[in-house]
Amino acid sequence: MEGQCCVPKRSKRRRSRPAPEPRHTHLRYQHVPTTRGQCRAVPRPCPFLSCRYHIWADIKPRTGHLPEETCALDVADEGAHTLEQIGDIYGLTRERVRQILAAATAKLLRRARFLKQ
Repeated sequence: MEGQCCVPKRSKRRRSRPAPEPRHTHLRYQHVPTTRGQCRAVPRPCPFLSCRYHIWADIKPRTGHLPEETCALDVADEGAHTLEQIGDIYGLTRERVRQILAAATAKLLRRARFLKQ
């Protein structure tokens, strides 16, 4: 029995892990809403931080800014807003909101020109 090891060979099968427990089991909705209708039914403030429309808040002790709105879709449903109102919601200055708007508009125009070609 030369050449054989006294340690038994390990099985190459992986052991299956138990499924992780779902987070936020106290919530009625386990998944991020995919339609606006589903989103409207979720209680506010919105608990889905991973949602692409969630308004992220940087709460600093100095400013203590906490947005009243937590969903960009709710803000859009309210209708037109001034730059200052949008700045208040996102914790930005009016000038910074104007810069972002100008950059986004320019990007859309470039894309429209590219698609026309």
